[in-house]
Formats: sequence, structure tokens, C-alpha cells
Amino acid sequence: MKTYRLILVAVAVALAMAGCRTSRTGVTGGREWQNVVIPARLNVEGGKSMGASGRLTMVRNESVYLSVRMLGMEFFSLYAAGDSLWAYDRMSGTLVGERLGHDPVKGGRLDIRRIQDLLLCKGGKPASFTAEVWNHRVVCEAGDEVETPYGVMRGGWKAEIEGMDVSAEVSWGLQDAQWNKETVGEWKRPRNAKRVINGSGELLKWLGAEER
Repeated sequence: MKTYRLILVAVAVALAMAGCRTSRTGVTGGREWQNVVIPARLNVEGGKSMGASGRLTMVRNESVYLSVRMLGMEFFSLYAAGDSLWAYDRMSGTLVGERLGHDPVKGGRLDIRRIQDLLLCKGGKPASFTAEVWNHRVVCEAGDEVETPYGVMRGGWKAEIEGMDVSAEVSWGLQDAQWNKETVGEWKRPRNAKRVINGSGELLKWLGAEER
């Protein structure tokens, strides 16, 4: 399970870093979505291979919430808002917070809008990129193009973490996405967390990655 958690968060951090580095693309007169709920599927290969369903909920310019589920129960979640990333592992009852306000390479501030566009590969965002995350090179490549009410987007991402012999693929069910709902589910900070960890570097230690 540690490997699974490491992959999930490493990919999330890689996307966040790439979101910092890409330039903002302005709205060009088209319609803008306000929120979206997208079915997701996550597969991890290498070591202990696993698969799970999930749901990606995003409020435009405000938040990104990925819920990973097995047997209908959320067992892992990732939430990004402002300049922070939160990860909660229900199996161990551990809640971890990490500030991602600045790209350690470029110094760019975390921008939720850019990350949302990158997740959907929308608005000229790159279809592939690499990022250094905790001394591991993460290579990400976008999935196939899908036509949506808000233009062409990509149906997910595949990531390979060099040096770990593992890869992860997350697929977005864009055909079944629900756009501009009156209300969407919100991430709530768990009240029954057995362990709460905050601070730069603590996320890395919890995940079991080794700093070099």
C-alpha cells in the first residue's frame, strides 16, 4: 500500500509542478465551465499491481479533489486548494498536508486553474512532460483526445516513475462527466484521523520514499 500511496502523490506533485511551469492561457470567448464531476479509473502496474475506481471533482479556479474508491468506499483522497496539497489514507487513518506554493526549480506559484487545465490537457497545455519528484524522474503522457462540451480534452494521464519500475494510469470518463452542477461534493478534513502530519518533507517520510 505504501507504493500505491507514493505513486498517487508523486504523480499529483508532478502535475502540480508542471502546472506551475506552464503559462496561463486566457479564455478566448468560449463558454467556461464552473464545476465538473468526472468518473475516474486508476491502475498501478509493477510491484503489487492494483486497480480502483474514483471520482475527480473540480471547482473552477478553486479546488481539485480526487477520491479513490474500492467496494464503494473512499480509501484514499487527494485535495489541492490554495497552495496546499492534502492526502488522506483511510486504511491507516493518516492525514498529511504539504505546502506546494512554489516550484523548487522555477519558483512559480501553484495555480489551481493551470493544474485543472493540465489534468484535462486543455488550453494548449503539454501532452507530455517530465518532472523530478523526490529524486525520482516522473514521465507523464496524456491519454487520447475526447470531444467535450468545452472543447477537446484528454482522457487521462499515464505516468512512469523511473527507478521504481512502476507505472500508473488514471483515466477520465469524460463522456460521463457532469458539468456545472448546482452543488458538488466537497472534501472534508477527516475528524477521526489517527495521525496528522504537517510540514515540508513530512509527506515524503510518510510515503516511505528515501531522500538522497
